[in-house]
Order: sequence, then C-alpha cells, then structure tokens
Amino acid sequence: METFQWMPTGAELERTPRVLSAQFGDGYAQDSADGLNSNLQKWSLEFNDILAETGMAIDDFLTARNGVERFYFVNLRTETLTVKCKTWKVKDIGNRKVNVTATFEQMVG
Repeated sequence: METFQWMPTGAELERTPRVLSAQFGDGYAQDSADGLNSNLQKWSLEFNDILAETGMAIDDFLTARNGVERFYFVNLRTETLTVKCKTWKVKDIGNRKVNVTATFEQMVG
C-alpha cells in the first residue's frame, strides 16, 4: 500500500462515533459504542495556493485509487492511518496555481 506524501496547508478532523441506544419503558436510556472501531477519523484536507504540478500529482495519486483503493496517511498526531478518498476537488486559481480539497476516511480491517 502506498503512502500519501503531501502535507496539507489546512486540515480538519471530524468524528461521529457510532452509538447504540436502548430506551427502556421507565424513561431510562443506555448508550454503548457500536463495535470495536466505532470512532473513526474523517479528515478534510486543504492544499491552498500550490503549484499546478503539485496539485496534478495529488490528483493523479487519488485518481489512480479511484475512490476504492486504500492508502496510508499520516495525520497531525503522526499516526499512520489506512484511509480511502472518495471525494476531492482541484480548482485552478490562475498563475499556474491550484487549490485542492480532499476528504480522507479512516478504514479498518
């Protein structure tokens, strides 16, 4: 598996834990984690004002994986995650520069 090697200019971590809830007749409710890997990471990355060649290299890397092949990504905590990217955008901002945005979703198994 290959490693994504570009450093973003901005990154946002989103977490949405999967929770199982049980509601009982007396008004009591109990929550528990849904499985062993119930709190996976989702990273929204920005690569702003980068050279077009760099942006095209990022696009080529993601296009080669076609939204289904997994790859390694090192997050801000220097954890190596297995991720896939189903969505990314490349915007030409002129002067041979681009902005790239991508969303990486952590995978397990």
